[in-house]
Amino acid sequence: MKVITREDKAILSLDGKLTVDRAADLKDALLKSLKKSDTIEINLTKVSSIDLSCLQLLCSAHRSAAKEGKVLAVKDPASPVFLDARKNAGFMYSKPCRFVTMEDCLWVGGEE
Repeated sequence: MKVITREDKAILSLDGKLTVDRAADLKDALLKSLKKSDTIEINLTKVSSIDLSCLQLLCSAHRSAAKEGKVLAVKDPASPVFLDARKNAGFMYSKPCRFVTMEDCLWVGGEE
């Protein structure tokens, strides 16, 4: 897990398995990124799997970002690992929750 901060943007590059045993580290990285930057980009290209606990952290961070007028986005939301994790967890929505817009919702799209 690596965080790079450039001006008002934080890039959070994740790798390996995002499972409950890494959830505390992910939470800390997300909180630090949200505190320091107005835009947070989550890079999942080196992630091999994601479990429900980490999806919930991403969702919570996304809602927190939206509430603070910040942007949190997944770099490649169509990556097979992210789509499979969303599908298995039941996060495949056709409309966003009340906290975000259609354009920035992490869970909208990707349905077959």
